[in-house]
Amino acid sequence: MAGSQLKQLKAALKENGLTGQTNVKRKGKGSKRAPSETRRDDREEKIQRIREQFNPFEIKTNKTKYETNGKFVKGAQGKPGISKQIGEDQRKAAWEAKKAAKNKSGLLKDRRFGENDASLNPEEKMLQRFTHERLKQSNRANLYNLDDDSDEEGGLTHMGKSLALQDDFDAEDLENSDDDDFMKPKKRSFDDEGLAEEDEDESAVPKKKTKTEVMKEVMAKSKYYKAQRQMAQEQRENQVEELDDEYADVLHELGTIPKSKPAAVQASKTPNGINYEQSVRELNMDRRAAPADRTKTEEELKKEWEDKQKELEQARLRRMQGDDYGAEKGPDELDDDFWGEESEDQAEGVETDGSDAEVEEESESESESTGRAFTGSKNKVSCPQTLEDLHSQLESVALKGTPAHIKKIIDTYSPRLQAGNKEKLAVFTNVLFQHILFLSESDDVDSDDFPEIQESLISTLKKLSERFPNELTEFLREQIKEMQERINETIAGGDEYPMVSDLVFFGLVGMLFSTSDHYHLLVTPSLILMGESLEQLKYNSLNLLIAGTFISDTILKYQRIAKRYIPEVTFFLQKALLSLSPKEIKHSSITTKPDVRLPLKKGITTEEQTLRISDVDRELQESHEEALLKKIISVIDYALDTWKEKTAFIEIAQPFSVILAKYQKFYPEFQKITQLVDKFNRLLKFANDERKPLELQTHKKLAIATYAPKFEENFNPEKRSYDHDRSRQETNKLRHLLKQEQKIALREIRKDSRFEARQQIKEKKDSQDAYHSKMARILNSISTVEGAEKNAYDREKKARKNKK
Repeated sequence: MAGSQLKQLKAALKENGLTGQTNVKRKGKGSKRAPSETRRDDREEKIQRIREQFNPFEIKTNKTKYETNGKFVKGAQGKPGISKQIGEDQRKAAWEAKKAAKNKSGLLKDRRFGENDASLNPEEKMLQRFTHERLKQSNRANLYNLDDDSDEEGGLTHMGKSLALQDDFDAEDLENSDDDDFMKPKKRSFDDEGLAEEDEDESAVPKKKTKTEVMKEVMAKSKYYKAQRQMAQEQRENQVEELDDEYADVLHELGTIPKSKPAAVQASKTPNGINYEQSVRELNMDRRAAPADRTKTEEELKKEWEDKQKELEQARLRRMQGDDYGAEKGPDELDDDFWGEESEDQAEGVETDGSDAEVEEESESESESTGRAFTGSKNKVSCPQTLEDLHSQLESVALKGTPAHIKKIIDTYSPRLQAGNKEKLAVFTNVLFQHILFLSESDDVDSDDFPEIQESLISTLKKLSERFPNELTEFLREQIKEMQERINETIAGGDEYPMVSDLVFFGLVGMLFSTSDHYHLLVTPSLILMGESLEQLKYNSLNLLIAGTFISDTILKYQRIAKRYIPEVTFFLQKALLSLSPKEIKHSSITTKPDVRLPLKKGITTEEQTLRISDVDRELQESHEEALLKKIISVIDYALDTWKEKTAFIEIAQPFSVILAKYQKFYPEFQKITQLVDKFNRLLKFANDERKPLELQTHKKLAIATYAPKFEENFNPEKRSYDHDRSRQETNKLRHLLKQEQKIALREIRKDSRFEARQQIKEKKDSQDAYHSKMARILNSISTVEGAEKNAYDREKKARKNKK
């Protein structure tokens, strides 16, 4: 068996003399060494042959379709890698040629005058061409003529003087001279010379200024105006310095002037003047008249109400599904009469702190007559910011007057009246919530008027919570954290939870906020807290069982719309029923055990007994056990209606069905248990009928497709077509060849397009790299120059500073 690829490669290299000992000296005179270039070519050829031998992917062999006479015939061989490289080289050469010939053409463009004008005959063409040629020669001859004054602006100058040559013997100089007097000096007096100059100035034609003269004038004017501005600036600075020097003297002179005494106090105003000012103030406060809205029909009002209800229901459903976490109702959506029936003047007006006693008395009399709590009134009440402040105000107020006093505080500190009232009412909302919790634990709970008073306070708190939801939410979240700490202490062995105020707290949260939302800042933590208390606490007393029953009822009221399943409620209700059972109940479907055994007596009265939340902190009697059982039965009935549409209703209701069947045997005279058992059995029957077990998806049975084999008589592998029509056969052959050529041409076009795209991208990258490198060099040079200049400036600055 042959060795590995590495061993075969080493053996091939050694066999061809490429490895091993190479410094062996040849013996004999007849041995001649070939030139180095020939040896190098032989070496490259050997290496290439070995490379091709050990790289099977460089050679591709086509497999023969049929074997002839049982002999293996090797198919045609090709080198796709080399072919591909040859194609790349050809495309690159074509690309370079195309790039070199870009924007170049070998055609001659005839620009001779009149060649493309058919209206000219040959003689006219020759004449026009001769004329143009002479003009070109003339322009070319005068191009470097220094004496040509046709273009003064384009003349050559040196040091501001023209280089044009002037002949000393121009005709102008010799125009008035005589041959006799040519060598004689001319003598003229000063007056004659001046008159001659004036005559020359008057008769001389104004000469056009050259560009140099114009620029000199511009520079002279610029220097002149600059000097004028510098002189004006120096004068201004001198004046400022003089004023600065005299500033102290001016202040001293002003201090010596005696101050004028204040004007005498004006006489008291007359009653007519006071009435006039009051009338003007009332006119300023009057609202401008506005067009009234059209009176709507009953159908329109009903439609508006239905649309509003539909919109609110859609928003609630979105919040329940978690699509919208629900912005609370804004202040603009409150009722118009929330702050009471205030006058427009009171809503729009602002208190004026006038100094006139008559105005104050008049405003006080108006406030007393209207019964309003104005800012300047003597009967104004303060807005309590803590619970102690509110209790200090309510010491002199009866329990029945508490809602009226709360309403008075709200009306007095309406945000419409004065800035800052909104913040005060936000804090007062938290105080009112605390006060309701305080009343739930006070001795006033047993009074007959307490339910009505509590209902009124909760209604007011509901409106305030809609007005200040953010502040109340932050406050209640702190209360929830404090309650969580007390639950942990109770689990550890304390008795800090639950209190009556805790149960009232959960109930108020359900009244004030939307409990069907998928997530709510207060409702969700409250649900978690109540579920934790039902699951973690040990309900080993009748008081705790009553508290847990009220918590379960509160949770079910939270889910009256969303109808989410809460397993802690199910386990607690089972635990409570097992705790009150006269005998121990055991069944496989019951997965919980009671924390305490409080068996009921055999007989149950049919009298209506009502449990109150305040019973949690009281000493209870045996009659409260019956009331607790009735309350538990009602809560189970409510839970049954809430969760009867759940797919897992059978598993939820099975333990209750077993326990209540035992209770029906213990207390056959108690009709509510019998009715509840019948309801359970009926709903369980419906649930079992509607439930269908999971099964695989059923598919329609499909038969296996069968195909009859097609046999060709007189089959010949070398024959391409069995068409007997010779012309049609040739046509099909040509069509096939054309199709093959199209495929080959399209393949080559695609290859050329991809190659050109690669070349364009490469050239673009190269140009971008060259540009960036060029800019980097420029920036580096600029930075170097700037750094050198900065260092030179710093050295000069330091040297000047040291000289000082």
